[in-house]
Amino acid sequence: MVDDKLNRDMSEEDAKRSDREAVLPDNAPNDHTVKVNVRPSGRRPRSSSTGTPPGTSTTSVWSLGALVIALVASAGLAYVYVEQQRIDQQFVSIPAELARNQLAMAELRAVQTSGNQAAKTTSAELSSLAARMGDFEDQVNAVDPNVILAKVDDALAAQRAEVRELMGPAREDWLLAESEYLLRLASQRLLMDRDVPSAIALIQSADDILADARGLKIFELRASLAEDLASLGAVAELDTEGIFLRLNALIRRVDVLQQRQLTYRKDVQAPPETQADGSVTLMQRLTAMLSAIGDQIARLVDYRFSDERIRPVLPAKEEYYLRQNLVMKYQLAQLALLRGKQEIFVASLGDARVWVSRYFDDQDVETSTVLTMLNDLENIDIRREIPDVSVSLRLVREIQRRGEPSIDGAGGGA
Repeated sequence: MVDDKLNRDMSEEDAKRSDREAVLPDNAPNDHTVKVNVRPSGRRPRSSSTGTPPGTSTTSVWSLGALVIALVASAGLAYVYVEQQRIDQQFVSIPAELARNQLAMAELRAVQTSGNQAAKTTSAELSSLAARMGDFEDQVNAVDPNVILAKVDDALAAQRAEVRELMGPAREDWLLAESEYLLRLASQRLLMDRDVPSAIALIQSADDILADARGLKIFELRASLAEDLASLGAVAELDTEGIFLRLNALIRRVDVLQQRQLTYRKDVQAPPETQADGSVTLMQRLTAMLSAIGDQIARLVDYRFSDERIRPVLPAKEEYYLRQNLVMKYQLAQLALLRGKQEIFVASLGDARVWVSRYFDDQDVETSTVLTMLNDLENIDIRREIPDVSVSLRLVREIQRRGEPSIDGAGGGA
């Protein structure tokens, strides 16, 4: 189609050129050649006297028009060519797009087919499951529940027996270890603090734990624990806390004790003797007069007399040290009480009693109260025979070391 149009344009151009040649004169040049006279530089060309030939201007116009037409035709041809190429490319891409669409449709059909097949398979499985559920319900209805429960109980009993057999030795070892720990604590309480009630409670706890164990050695160990409990129960009760608190009360009274002060008495002159008739002799009058003179002279120097040995009054610094030493004696008595040291307890209280009676006023109420409390505490016997409970501790350690099995071979609990 483009070639036909181009041929028509060229035919029309040839027809126009033929018409122009027919109009031109015979003497006009046929080749449309334009002659240019070249002159030397510096001179302007002179126009011909005869002027431009008559046909030259018309030929140039027609040539220019033909050139314009050719350019327009070339542009049109180029545009048509580009459009044709674009259309051809579109036509080329259409089959590829159709092929992709056909492939997608094929895949969609395959998926649909697979889904249909899966739905059919699922439906078949559901039908089979429903059938099996119906059979299971029939079987359950046909079986006696008591028979099933009996079988379950037998299985559980067998499993419990296996667990006891596997865990028996480990469990007994744990019981022995805990009992050994409690007996060790009880022994420490007796040796360090002489705390009989706490030791009894710890030993009783160990015996309660061993009640779940079995074995000849376990039986022997529990018999030893029973002996220890009986021995500790026979120990005389001592109000350790009460005695300790009474010593604390003495410590608080140290600062309120009044120091002893020096006391003196004057000699009292006997009155002059008189006669039976009440008269006074001359010698008696003279003696009384001399005595009065002596009293006047004695007033110049004041002296007093005491039958007791004079004890100097303590300075403030020594009095402070005395009170601190009293506190230390009371604290030493408390420590001896906790350790059961009777000799140290009595000696500490005796020293405190001597110091209080010597350096503090025994006429003061506080001093009298302190001395009474010290006398009462000195008469208390804090000695107690603590039994030895190490036998049971050694026995449980021996059982742990040997690892003796229990009678039933499993060491299980009761």
